[in-house]
Order: sequence, then structure tokens, then C-alpha cells
Amino acid sequence: MNYGTYLRTVGIDAAILEFLVANEKVQVVNLGCGSDLRMLPLLQMFPHLAYVDIDYNESVELKNSILRESEILRISLGLSKEDTAKSPFLIDQGRYKLAACDLNDITETTRLLDVCTKREIPTIVISECLLCYMHNNESQLLINTIMSKFSHGLWISYDPIGGSQPNDRFGAIMQSNLKESRNLEMPTLMTYNSKEKYASRWSAAPNVIVNDMWEIFNAQIPESERKRLRSLQFLDELEELKVMQTHYILMKAQW
Repeated sequence: MNYGTYLRTVGIDAAILEFLVANEKVQVVNLGCGSDLRMLPLLQMFPHLAYVDIDYNESVELKNSILRESEILRISLGLSKEDTAKSPFLIDQGRYKLAACDLNDITETTRLLDVCTKREIPTIVISECLLCYMHNNESQLLINTIMSKFSHGLWISYDPIGGSQPNDRFGAIMQSNLKESRNLEMPTLMTYNSKEKYASRWSAAPNVIVNDMWEIFNAQIPESERKRLRSLQFLDELEELKVMQTHYILMKAQW
């Protein structure tokens, strides 16, 4: 059990469920979906929900294979073993779509959203560890374009932040480790290195709430649940958990 993964999942799920309960008909656009299977319980729980997973071609090809090869997942989504969807969709099955797209290409992204979403339906946009890997111009254009596309929506974004205190080296160490171990870069990790700076990217939204995951751990997780977590994974140093989780944030922007 990993505290960070737990908090990330619980925090995002809570934000999604709150919006779904408040709106009868909703569409979810999951940007950079990866292997996330969140759509499975949500589609079962909410019969008027439509769900679109979007990611790079290599990522959605792998996801498509897993969903079709697993009997449980295939039956849950009503899929056949054969891939019969037409490009750019790998799955186009009723209320669930899986599509390939380069989110750095705003023309391609807009064209895809024109095909698989409707402007007037309340929309949840999820970007989970996506924007931190994009360059500033592309990520801001993505945010602005999608917000202007839907008349009513909730953007849920989860990302690391570099830290803004003078002696805070978290961001620099993270960048160095990612470069060395996986040859990856986070171009805006230090640009939006605080909660306030990160939230400023959604300045067009009238209602923006941003919390670090340590705040969510203490304010939103009941003591009984925290006790259960401690029984699953012993923490010999609470301060280490605090340092890590204060450098990850969950942002909710509603318009």
C-alpha cells in the first residue's frame, strides 16, 4: 500500500463523485488516461455518464489490448475480442470511448473532442500527472481551449509542484532523478512551484480550489481511516510523508 497513490485516488474520486451527484447527465474527458480503470465502476454506477479516455497511441493500444483480453473487463464494457472501432478510436462502445491523440497538438485534440463530446453537457476534465510533462505554451493552450469548449465543467488536475521555499530542493532533486533514471523532463515543475502559481493557470474559472495532498490527508481522511492505513503500512517517520505530500497538489476548477 502506498500513501501517495491512495490519497491521489481517493481525492480524485471524491471530486468526481461530488460533481456526478450534482448533475444528472455528465461526460468525463480523461486526458492522458494511461492504464487508469476508473471508468469501470463509474459507468456502472451512473447510467447517464459518458466517458472518454485519451492518450498517446502507444498507451491506448496497450490499454485496448488489456481491456479486450481480460474476460472480466471485456464483459464489463460490452466489448468483443476483435478491435472493430474506426480511427482515432480504439474502442467506441456506447458510453465509453478510447481514443489516440497527441494532446500537444491542439488542432488534433479539438477535432477529437468535436467528434466525441457535446458542448452543452456538464463535463469533468481529468489531467492526472499530465500537465507537468507538457511545455508551458502547449499546456496553457490546452487548458484555455478545453475550458472555452464546454459551457459548464469541472477540471480536476493532480501534479507535483517543485516547492517555493528558499531551501526547498524537492523539485531540483525530482528533476535530476527523472532525467537520470528515465530520461524524462517536467518543464513546468519549477514554473508553477506553489499551489497559488499552479492554480493561476485556471484564472478564467470563477471557482478554483487547490490543496496539497498533506492537507487532504489531514482534513478529508477520517481518523478511523488513517488508523486503518497505519495498520496496513507502518510509518516510522511522519515527517517524510509530509514532505512528499506537500509537493503534490489536487486542483479543482469549476466554471
